[in-house]
Amino acid sequence: MRLTTFLIFSLFFNGIVFGQNMKPSIQIIPADIYMNDNQWLNADGSPDYIKAFSKDNNLRLAIAQLEEMMIKRDFPLKGLEEQLKKIQDERIINETFESKDGDMIEMSIIDELFAMTAPDIKMELSFNLIGGGLKKQLQYQLKAIDTYSAKTISSTSGTGPGSSSSDIATLIMIAVKDNMDNFCTQLTDHFHNQMSVGREIKINLKVSSSDIYLDDYYSCDSLKMDDEELSTIIDTWLFQNAKGGMYSISNSSSKQMKIDAIRVPVVDENNKAVTAEVFTKGLKKILRKYIKDEDGEKVIIYSEIINRGVGEAWLILKEQ
Repeated sequence: MRLTTFLIFSLFFNGIVFGQNMKPSIQIIPADIYMNDNQWLNADGSPDYIKAFSKDNNLRLAIAQLEEMMIKRDFPLKGLEEQLKKIQDERIINETFESKDGDMIEMSIIDELFAMTAPDIKMELSFNLIGGGLKKQLQYQLKAIDTYSAKTISSTSGTGPGSSSSDIATLIMIAVKDNMDNFCTQLTDHFHNQMSVGREIKINLKVSSSDIYLDDYYSCDSLKMDDEELSTIIDTWLFQNAKGGMYSISNSSSKQMKIDAIRVPVVDENNKAVTAEVFTKGLKKILRKYIKDEDGEKVIIYSEIINRGVGEAWLILKEQ
């Protein structure tokens, strides 16, 4: 009996320690203001990260130095430069995504990157050098943003002490070192809070079929619902599947529902990240398999999920 109790306690304690030791994955990117100030832009005015990394050695060294500092603090890192090379090799930079029914959806390169790597947090860096000689100084701003909710978690800025060094990595290190511990603590605290209450995603549901309306009446055996509006069935599924039943419907009509602040687990039972696309697949399955019309006949509601980054998905209800 004592042995059994000890084993149960050990497993419980180890689970707590494991959760406390988990840290969010990070991807460090140049801030838009840095890209604009240095004219690292595409013809349409969007940031050109490939050009910046190939021509701006200071940027490469600054981000490499920050990545090293985060690795030393045991944060899982999603290297930006490596992922940019993958995108370049696959020739999908600024590619236009076209859904099967002809809807044109454009995804920014950053959304593409985050869809590929699914970092928990992006760190945006901007900096510039001032002074010269023995008094070179680095001004910087570092901001941490939740990639799922796009909410700012932490921010720090400042000017490093004067230095004779022209090595940008050294100037970055001496400029930010005094603020990094508190900055990283806020990232970890935010991530642990998400592990408890869930992270935020959003779903934009649109109806492109002329035969489907969200205020039409259906039944759903799996949810034990009879003769309810389709929007109510969706609402019920969300309540049952969102973590703690937490979400908000910001806009609803017969052809559209915008669902915000949906709380979902950080990872599933297989320890894989629960992105907006992953969560939306559950709703897609319900609509495809378990819906009946007013006459009790099984109805297949066809739909397509369009990935809009880790924290947002579009669900398009459409013709077959």
